[in-house]
Amino acid sequence: MPQDAEFFMPYPRRSHPDTPAALERNIQWARQFGPLPTDSAVALYAASGVAEFGTDFCTEAGDDVDLLTNGMAFHFIFDDFFDTPSGQPADAAVAAALEMADLLGRPALSPRPPTTRIGAAFARLWADMTEGRSAEWSRRAARSWLDYLYANLTEEANRRTGEVPTVDEHLEVRRHSIAVRPTLHLLEAAGRFEVPSLAWHSGRLTTARRHTRRSRGPRQRGHGPGEGRGPGRTQPRPARHGGTGPLP
Repeated sequence: MPQDAEFFMPYPRRSHPDTPAALERNIQWARQFGPLPTDSAVALYAASGVAEFGTDFCTEAGDDVDLLTNGMAFHFIFDDFFDTPSGQPADAAVAAALEMADLLGRPALSPRPPTTRIGAAFARLWADMTEGRSAEWSRRAARSWLDYLYANLTEEANRRTGEVPTVDEHLEVRRHSIAVRPTLHLLEAAGRFEVPSLAWHSGRLTTARRHTRRSRGPRQRGHGPGEGRGPGRTQPRPARHGGTGPLP
């Protein structure tokens, strides 16, 4: 989808009052924790505007805007790791996803240092998200992250085997791999609140999340550092500039 497409919204745009400084801090975060290790990766990422996208969800001065911009950086760059040239498996992305899943399955007091740049970024993001959170909330958020990671592995497995899912099957997996639920947890953490457990699991909020995933899935590929998932891409992407490599 062209990145200069315009959409009309019948309400004024709101953004966090500290957005300009937050975007600068976001670049520093991504360089410090690994996803953007080179100047070319930084230039591509900055041009994409995905960090600014995060500030639209975090509009109050007291919100932790850095958590949202860093979360958007992770989501979009990690998504790019699965975009490999036609016929090439995304081995580095799979290894990173499994490393992140391992982190989520371990007690907080038994850390295992990440071995990849994107793994280090996720470890930092997860630590920031869960700081001061209740144990129940952390378990719920971990389940959402695992669901997201494993959905990405399902998509990769289908590409390797050449399996062509039906439209319904594709959209069902895609609704989990677009990170709606992890993003909602990011919003909770950034706003310094927790949705009560019974409210989160209520039929009304469950239905709202399902509709959000259904509407977001087909549009997810319309905005990002590159042009979308699938074989044979030629447009440069930040993830192709060292982000999946081992830590120095």
